[in-house]
Amino acid sequence: MAIKSGKPVMGEIIIYLARNLRMGHRHIFNEEPDLRHPEDAGFNDAVSSFVVMKGIWKLYRDANYMNAYDGEFGPGVYDWVESYGIRNDEMSSLKCIRPT
Repeated sequence: MAIKSGKPVMGEIIIYLARNLRMGHRHIFNEEPDLRHPEDAGFNDAVSSFVVMKGIWKLYRDANYMNAYDGEFGPGVYDWVESYGIRNDEMSSLKCIRPT
């Protein structure tokens, strides 16, 4: 029996609706061009904290990777976005730019 493989996982990030990794959360693998996706729109302009599990990530104010925040974010706990130069409840897209 042949083993099947899906797309490779470059990165994983978990975004949270409240600071200190509280309330609802969502796992994102590799990229998310628009947090307003109709099947799960609750995270657009609503992220207050996150954890990078794998990869180096770039975060954006607007959908489709427009208006990037300064810096790149590697593995670690980011318990309050404003401590890292990101305005609270403003993120709309994100992507892993390279693996770790």
